[in-house]
Amino acid sequence: MKIKIGFAFLLLMVSSLSLLAQEKTISVIGEGSIKVKPDVAYLLLGVENQNSSAQDALRENRAIVERVIRRLGEAGVRQESIVIHNHTLSPFFKFQYFPPKISLAGFQTFRRIVITLDGFEGTERYIDIATKAGANVWGRKGLSSFILEGENTCILYSVKDYKRYESQALKKALKEARKKAEEIAVSSGKKIKGMKSFSEETYEWRSVDLWLKKFEEGLPSGPKVANLRDIEILVTVRATYTLE
Repeated sequence: MKIKIGFAFLLLMVSSLSLLAQEKTISVIGEGSIKVKPDVAYLLLGVENQNSSAQDALRENRAIVERVIRRLGEAGVRQESIVIHNHTLSPFFKFQYFPPKISLAGFQTFRRIVITLDGFEGTERYIDIATKAGANVWGRKGLSSFILEGENTCILYSVKDYKRYESQALKKALKEARKKAEEIAVSSGKKIKGMKSFSEETYEWRSVDLWLKKFEEGLPSGPKVANLRDIEILVTVRATYTLE
């Protein structure tokens, strides 16, 4: 019986200490944002074709892509700014309803071309040149599993040093969190001793018309937006402070 009472008392003490520890901390949410102008453009193009033979489909695709790259080079696009993704090859089928029958019709191949441009001058002209040379896919096909507005957008704007802007937004978020914590502490007659921990809750890039999350398949890290308006980088943090 004494052992049981002693154990119960120990649990009560632990619970009380835990409650006191909780009373000495405060957790708040802070938001920080910064607006920047885009300084880099990405042209998203592609070549897609079909043939009854897989080898012929790949051969035709390769020839068209090479022509597109050659014409863009003649127009002044630097070769090192062009990235050609590996091709995809998939079968397509012919359907017969009466009587029901499915048969192989051939093969379809697709290859993406991504062009990085530091200046925005002439981007539309490059699209026209690539289209006349055989590019027939525009936009984010194959880049994201999300079905979003702007699927066919073929000019995407971003910033090169996005990490620097994210850091600035993070500092603003932490500053706002500290201010909130101090106001709450003062209202309860206490003072902030220091930060115990913090975690980044969200990191978003927004524009007035459209905001997209990070792309897949090797595009440079960082989100892209489909207009030339200011890009807003928003960071939300959860910060925990200790009280005196």
